[in-house]
Amino acid sequence: SAFEQSPPTNYRPLSRFPRVTQDISLKVAEDKRFAELWTVAREAIDASEYAIDMAPVAIYQPESESYKTLTLRLAVTSHERTLSDQEVGVVIDAVADAAKQKLNAERI
Repeated sequence: SAFEQSPPTNYRPLSRFPRVTQDISLKVAEDKRFAELWTVAREAIDASEYAIDMAPVAIYQPESESYKTLTLRLAVTSHERTLSDQEVGVVIDAVADAAKQKLNAERI
């Protein structure tokens, strides 16, 4: 029929395993933009092994301070098994390491 379509080539069914969600907060200089952190985090994540959703949570800058805190929430899922917090921690650590190298960010 004219309505039949093949699924997109990047289609992947939802995992039957639960996602593990963790937040990461990074302290950066006030001139750093959230978009910069987003890009660094995306590049640091190996999405071939897990399905990873990333969302902004908060941007906090105390009055009269030269830094701000940016918080990301990462939700990580495997299609093969339930992940441990430690396995998700490896993903979070990769983001923190990349942010430290590229943005001089401090994990808090």
